[in-house]
Amino acid sequence: MPEKEYWVMRAERGKYTKVFVESGFVAIGWEKINDTTGRSIEEVRCEYVENYGGSPFLVALNVGQIWRFANEMNEGDVVLTPNHERASWHLGEIVGPYEYEKDREHHCPYPHRRRVRWFREVEREIIPEPLKSSLGSWLTIFKVSRYANTIDGLIREEPPPPGQPVWGSEMRKAVLQRFLTMSPTQFEGFITHILSILGFSASTTRPVSDGGVDVEGLATTGLVKVPLKVQVKRHKGNIGSEVVNQLRGTLANDEYGAVVTASGFTKSARAAAEKKGLKTVFLVDGEGLVDLVLENYEKLDLEYKNLLTLERVFVARKVT
Repeated sequence: MPEKEYWVMRAERGKYTKVFVESGFVAIGWEKINDTTGRSIEEVRCEYVENYGGSPFLVALNVGQIWRFANEMNEGDVVLTPNHERASWHLGEIVGPYEYEKDREHHCPYPHRRRVRWFREVEREIIPEPLKSSLGSWLTIFKVSRYANTIDGLIREEPPPPGQPVWGSEMRKAVLQRFLTMSPTQFEGFITHILSILGFSASTTRPVSDGGVDVEGLATTGLVKVPLKVQVKRHKGNIGSEVVNQLRGTLANDEYGAVVTASGFTKSARAAAEKKGLKTVFLVDGEGLVDLVLENYEKLDLEYKNLLTLERVFVARKVT
């Protein structure tokens, strides 16, 4: 089996990307070139010259692109195609052989096609350099296989490597991923640190027989100090109501509880936390935890800034 290759497809600068994605294929034009199946490259070249003409350089360039699409791309290869309306790129896998559709549908006039299973859409701004620079070629089809590891990382939605700056939603994803790479002990220590920044006198409990309580502290509200017990969950997967009920069972009359997780909560967990007639248990999910980190970034210890690979960057904006 041939080694997997990585291709960029940018037919008419992404004019039909929406059709490609919705209908599960990629295609190229040159409508006057008939089905290339079983034909030699010389036959395709002669047909191109007859129908399009052009300089020897242009003929060789375009015939080469048609030939690569029909004969060199293979099932299992990865394809990237731009969406200029959204400043993004779609990543997918070729899942079928070359096809020629004379009676074309899908509101796309291109006859030369390949079926594609699309993986995801990636915002252009989070594509690492130098892959991003290589995507600027004006060719319809070209290889980017030397960036295979980077592209595979984007497909797997891995956080960018340390030192690669990201912003917006991708930055939040990266921080959430960093939470999951911490050991349970590190994560408990990190939550204790966050609580301390927020004004709690917090400390981790002993890991044995803690009754589900990982962090204990006193929350200062005005002149009142409120005892708080916290259960910390670092693992993937939403937290269910049993965790809420377990923590509530450890609370004395004057104590409050909170569950902090790097993931999320089920509907039953949220309902249990807010159940009337019982002591409220506060819930902080991964997104809420990211908010706390960003809001209190300047107060984080250097140890945790490094662990989260976070650094504040100031960007100059031109004023007109």
